[in-house]
Amino acid sequence: MSEHNLISVDLAKNVFQLCAMTDRMNIVFNRQLKRKDLARFMATQKPVEVVMEACYSSHYWGRCFAAMGHQVRLLPAQHVEIAMVPLGRMGGPGTFESAGDRITANAPASLVDPAQALFFNAGS
Repeated sequence: MSEHNLISVDLAKNVFQLCAMTDRMNIVFNRQLKRKDLARFMATQKPVEVVMEACYSSHYWGRCFAAMGHQVRLLPAQHVEIAMVPLGRMGGPGTFESAGDRITANAPASLVDPAQALFFNAGS
């Protein structure tokens, strides 16, 4: 199995979607984890880059993952929505269809090119 160097996390209330990718953006795994299992799973992963959409809980999880040795990058929500457009998820004017967590977990990962995206660190 390929070594992943990036984990994209789609945060939610109870179930999270994680998509691990190689440096060539090949998907290694795409799985769901419950809230109680997320920290334990991330602690077992080698230090990698973790990308998440900035939201109400991303700073909390970002600090947790950083304490485990991961490099955390948060993306503004409007950048993640733009990344979903090429995935064919544009609904009516200014709206997005529910893409499903397996697809939306890929959207932050598609923006990891530092020359193209605006990142910021998790707050303290």
